[in-house]
This record gives sequence, structure tokens and C-alpha cells, in this order.
Amino acid sequence: MTILLQGLTLFLLGLSCEATSLGMSVSVVPLEESEGSMVRAHFTVLAPLPCPSLSGLCANAEECFLHVTSTPTSGMIPGWCVRQWYKVVPSQYSQTITLGSNTEIFAFINAGPSIHEITGNFNRPPFVALPPPLRGRENCPQHFTLSVRDLDRDTVQCRFADGDQGECVDCAPHPFIELDGDNCALTFNGNASAGQYFIFLIAEDLSVSPEPLSAVPVQLSLTVEASSTRCSEEPLANDNLEHTSVQRILPFTEATFEVSYMSMTENIQEVVVVGPPEVRISSSQSSAATISWIRTLNMLPRLLSICVTANTESLQSEFRCVWLDQDTPISPPPGTELLCNNTEMTLVLPITSLSSINLTQLQLNDPACPISVNDTHITAEIPFDGCGTETLNTNSELIFTNTLRSALPTTVITRQQLLMFPLACRLPQILATGPPYNVSLPSELEVFGEVEVRIIITLPEPATRLQRQTAMIDMLDVTVTADSLAQDAQLVVSNCIMSETADFAQFVPIVERGCLDTSMAIQVISTTSNSITYRIELSNENEAQSVFFRCSINLCIPLSASATCPNLCNATLNETMLVTTLFTRVFIVTTDRIDLVVPIPEQVVNITIPPINITAHAPERASALAAGMILATISVVLQHFFLN
Repeated sequence: MTILLQGLTLFLLGLSCEATSLGMSVSVVPLEESEGSMVRAHFTVLAPLPCPSLSGLCANAEECFLHVTSTPTSGMIPGWCVRQWYKVVPSQYSQTITLGSNTEIFAFINAGPSIHEITGNFNRPPFVALPPPLRGRENCPQHFTLSVRDLDRDTVQCRFADGDQGECVDCAPHPFIELDGDNCALTFNGNASAGQYFIFLIAEDLSVSPEPLSAVPVQLSLTVEASSTRCSEEPLANDNLEHTSVQRILPFTEATFEVSYMSMTENIQEVVVVGPPEVRISSSQSSAATISWIRTLNMLPRLLSICVTANTESLQSEFRCVWLDQDTPISPPPGTELLCNNTEMTLVLPITSLSSINLTQLQLNDPACPISVNDTHITAEIPFDGCGTETLNTNSELIFTNTLRSALPTTVITRQQLLMFPLACRLPQILATGPPYNVSLPSELEVFGEVEVRIIITLPEPATRLQRQTAMIDMLDVTVTADSLAQDAQLVVSNCIMSETADFAQFVPIVERGCLDTSMAIQVISTTSNSITYRIELSNENEAQSVFFRCSINLCIPLSASATCPNLCNATLNETMLVTTLFTRVFIVTTDRIDLVVPIPEQVVNITIPPINITAHAPERASALAAGMILATISVVLQHFFLN
């Protein structure tokens, strides 16, 4: 109830700003064919829930594209989702953009056209990585350093947007926010009351002259919350993800990052990410995630950012951003052929244009795989299941990739030209031995439908110990169940914990990474695959008057008769399991308070309590709390009430 009231308070405080996004950045690419007078503007917007549609953003005569997805990247704190699109607009551009019915943004772009003073080409505006919505606490100073890049290697500076210059609307700087413009770093001094605040910035690039070459908008949100924790107790990252690092990514390859967090005071509730369209976030627990992105044919900017942070009930970790550089590889020589068959790819590469390449040093991902060289061509037959070939799944197709490259001993220093030639075969279906058949790759909603997750608390018989005029419950049955349209879906419970307090600051593990703590619980035999019951024996020394339960679960479907859903207790999720099974995202559901003290009327021996049902519908993120979903529902009702 405390969490719910805090959320409602923030919601009511933010009603006057409900038409403002929770974050925005625009990546601008000048179009040379227009001599720089037109640009392709790539918008990334963090919209408040409920997630708005993208309808109405593109007119028929415009060059415009909407990145539509059935499950947009999102977060439950303070409740947001990512909406992305691009549109060709004039290089001098300012426009109020309506997103759905609940979000309105103002975009200002000054991108020239101008010729760069050093490169002699059209100047390329800077890129600013957009982090998830920022969170702070009353009386706790906090620093936020934005990650910026510039393809022309210009100096990037940030300043507050100027409403008098038409760069923003209702955007006066806040007295409790300080800006280090040279480093694009913000400092929140802590002197703000609880509420939601918006920060409007302009990022500019400077080269030789002191005048900026271009300007692009950046909008951030800061949610200030009241908190009883110390200012230094925010979650810490356990990974080595380096802030502002750049990773080169070739066509049809995958960039993958592992992140994990720890918190000494509160449980990690979600790991949230803002990245390019089709970025993937997978997680088997709420404090860790695997983030991946596959480069396919796209119209995205060359530089793409991925920003990640972790949230607890009242704390947020430092956000980190990495960059992906979609560098253009060497073009294949004329006459090159790559034939894609059902089980292998065949490369035929003319050597006439490779006179400076030492052909004896060429190899595939697996150096042991043979490559044939004659007087005119290089040929190689590369199986999909060998020679180091990697398989990427984009949900719409399978991509088999390998690389033909020059290999030199690491101790050799040479000026010799080297070759790196990526190879890829894209198949829209999975081909099996024998007659081919199609295995479609549908979305989670298509496979499982709307998932309903519940925790049901009941009393086994008998389950009380008498103390004076009350019964202290010493045993509970905790049933975790998930209903979906998929009849063969199986329930997989990764974690369950019990706590005496709603914030779960201290808790007792019941199930941890799929393993049941048999010292305090046993699993009751169930006849259904979508329900698991744990019988919890409460300690005789336990003096708690009430408890709370929280569980993390997935639904799983085997893809073949021989495949099985993994037992998390004695196995780790590997590539084979992910190929042979379909998983939902992680659902986290929390009960209300369960009272352990029951009054005893006179002459009554058997004490029972009614089942307590806690229901959470499928969120649009990897995880969500039931309280968060209840708050989202109430927010929708309040919006309807106040807007009408």
C-alpha cells in the first residue's frame, strides 16, 4: 500500500506534465543527395505508460518509417516504454510531435547544411546516448554523465535549451540541476521535493571555429523520491561494461553484453535498457540480464547506443552506455558469388583484385576448415553446422555467418594489406533432414497469449498452533500458477522468497535459481504443468505477525517431443536449450500481506483462511511487480477521469 500511495502521489504531481515524454534523443544523418538541406532524423522517445501507438506520425508523401514491435522495450519504474521512428525533415527543423493520446514532444534540430572545416564533407551532428528515466532521492546529491560521440571527432558540448530561441517549450532550467557543459554531465544537488522533473538540453559539435556546427535536442526526466536509505546505498554493477566504449559490429553479426547488479539494502526489481530497435533483453533473474543486438540490413545511423541501469524499489544504479559502430566492410570484388543452400554456403571469390593479399594466410572462423585456391578463384564450401559458422535468430529468419579473413601471428608487425570479408546466408525458415518444413518464429503473444500469473495462499490441514485466544499459523501452502492459451506450456520457477516486510530488505529464500530449500519447504505433487505448490513450514520460534511472498517465473514450451524444459536447479540455460524450447519473459509477482494470527471464536477447533489470490498480467518488460501493474491500472483510470 505504501508503494501504491507513493506511485499515486508521483502520478498526481506529474499530471500537469503528462504530455511530456520521459526522455528523447534525435540522431541526425545529413542526406548528401539533397546537398545537406534534408536530414534523416531518428527519434527515440521514452513515453509514459500505457505505451502509445505510432499512428499518425507518418504522412503519405513523407519518407518515414515506424519501428513497430509487439513488445516494445519498457520499464515499470516509473512506467515507460521506448517508441522509435525516423523521418526525412529539413536540416533546420522545429516541430511539436504528438505521440498517441498522452505524450507530446517538441523537437528542435539545427543541422546546417555546413561543410566541415577539416574533413571537407558535410558536417555530421553529434550523437547522444539516451539513458532510461533517471531517479534521485531527496537530500541525496547525484551525478549523471551523458555519453556522446561524434563521427567527425569534433568536441561535443551540452547546454540547457533556450526557450527564447525557439529550442523548447516551458523549459526553464531547475535551480537544483547543475550542468557541466564541457563534459555533458549533470549534478542533482538533492534540494528538490518528491516529484517528476524534466530537463531540456542541446548538444553541439565544435571544430576549429568557436561557433557550433550543429545542434540536436536531448530531453531527460528525473523522478525525485523520498527515501529512508543512506545516499550511498544505490545498486552496484558486477560487470565490466565500460561506459562510453565503442564496439565495431559487422553485418549479420551479434553484439552481446552480460550485466548483473547487487544491492545491499533492497532487492533488484528490474534491469532496464534503452537501445536500438530489436534490441533483446533476456533474464533468468531480476538482477542480471543478457543484452544483444543483431546487425541486419537496416536504415539506422552508423552509431547506435545501448544504455542500461538497474532499479530497486527506491534506488537506481549508475547508468552505463556502450556504442555500436556499424562500420562499412570492404566491398567484395566483382564476380564474387555466395550461394546459400539448405545446409551450407559456397563461396566463389575472384583473386584478380586481391593481388596485395597473401592468399596462403586466409582462413575461416575455424582455421582447420579447407579453402581452395587456384589461378583464378578462391572457393570454399562452408557447412552451417561446422567451420565455426554461427547461427543468429532474428525472430523472422535464421542467419548463418562466417568470416574469411587474413590470419597473422600475433608477434608479426607488417604493413601488408589484410582481408576481412563477412559471409552470411539468410533463411526465412528452419530446414530439417528429410522433407523440408517450416518452423515459424512467432512472438510471445502469438505463442502464449495473454499470460496471467497468480500466487494462491492456502492452509493445509491441520495448520495452526493454539496460543491463548489466537491461532498462530505454522504452515502454509504457496501455489504459483500461470495460465495462458498454450495448453502444453510448463511452469518454471526460478526464485521464491519470503519476508516479514513489504520491501523484502531481509528475506528467506524458498526457491533459489530453481533449487528448493528443503529445510523449510517441500514441493507438493501437482497434476498440472502450469502450477507448482510449495508447503512452507514456519519456525516455532517465528514471532512474525505476517509475511509476504515474491516469486519469479517463466512459461516454457518444448519445440519437439524429445525436448524438455530445463530444470534450473541442475542445469544452466545454454544455446541448445534456447533452440529447443520457447520461453516467456520473466514474470515477478508479489503477494499482499499474509496475516499469521487468526482470532479463535469459542468452541471452534479447526481454523481456516480463504485463499488469497494475487494476479499480475503479462507486462511489456522482462519483469514487473504485481503492485506496479495495479498502479498502472489505477493510473489509466485516473487519466481517464482527469482528462474527461
